[in-house]
Order: sequence, then structure tokens, then C-alpha cells
Amino acid sequence: MTLSRSSVVKLPAQAKPALVRLSAAGLTVGTPVMTSTGKRPIEELKSGDRVLTKDLGMQVVKCIAFRDADLESSPDLSPIRVPPGAFGHERPGQDIYLAPSQQIALRHRMFDVLFASREVLVAARDLVGVAGIERVSGLRGVTYVSLGFMKRHLLYCGNLALDLGPGCQTTTRPALSVEEARLATNLLRPHVPSHAQAAAFPLH
Repeated sequence: MTLSRSSVVKLPAQAKPALVRLSAAGLTVGTPVMTSTGKRPIEELKSGDRVLTKDLGMQVVKCIAFRDADLESSPDLSPIRVPPGAFGHERPGQDIYLAPSQQIALRHRMFDVLFASREVLVAARDLVGVAGIERVSGLRGVTYVSLGFMKRHLLYCGNLALDLGPGCQTTTRPALSVEEARLATNLLRPHVPSHAQAAAFPLH
């Protein structure tokens, strides 16, 4: 997917109210999501569709919500572009555009030592400037799409696991600070020496 820098991306608001509370994050229109019938753009999904999650396999979407963001008045809501290979080989396999607050789940054996958890959550906005991840500029507006489930799930999207679900529900995965998120990302990239990155981050 390529975002135009000169136009506003819009979709009509959903006619029916959401059945569950959604988080404030989301993905941009056009993002492919793996479903029980193959990859489909996220905006084409509807309540009752089954999508692939990392934690519990195929799960039923309870609702879908669209949020239009006026980026001329709120540039901080501009999407974050995650380029191919930012988190390792084909992770993601293509450009992925996320809402700044969208949480990405990362996993590495060294996270047990650094963060007391094998799997952690990082906000897309905290990774700007790392591994080619950047905030998209020049857009007038964008539409973010969120999927609702009865509980939080890690949605597979472009070989990334994205945290989606009720924003009020807690998770056992720790959310990292900006510095921790950058360290975690570098540990996943094979061309960055892990020992050098770990040495630069104190464990106490």
C-alpha cells in the first residue's frame, strides 16, 4: 500500500455501533489482514469474520470501527511507516502503516533478562528513527481501522503481531519505554551486534 501525500483518505463511518470497547490504536485503510479465506484489506472485514491471531489462532471479529484523523490540525496523529525487514527477515514483509499508539508485540530470548518477559509491547511512535521506521508527513488526513474482539489478541499483519482488542483489558506483556523499545528493536535485527546493544543498556 502507498499513501498519497496530497489527498485525504476517507471511508464512511460504520452504521452500527461497536459491540465491544476498542483501543485507540489501529491500522490504515488498505492494510492486508490474514483471514480464514485468505488476505483481505482490513476495511473489508465485518463482524463475524475470522482473522488469524498469534495467541489463539483464528478468532471472530466482533466489530470494526473507522476513525478519521485530521492531520492538518493534529499532525501528531500521522501514521507511522514500518518498512520491510524492520524487525528481521520479512518482518514485516511489506510497508505497514500504523497509528502512532498502535502496540507491536516483539519476542526475543534476551527479553527475559532485560524486561522479565519473553514477549513485550512497543508503541509504533516510540520507534521513529530506528530501522527505517518513520512518521509519514504531508498528508491532510488518514482513516484508521480498529478491530474489536471480546478479549485482547495479537493480530497477525504483514508478519507482525499487533495488539488489538478492548482498551480497558490488561495484558501480561509489559509495555516498554522509548529507550527500551529501541533496544528491543535492535536486538531483533541480525546486522546489529546484540552484545553491543545489550551492553549499552543497564540492567539495574
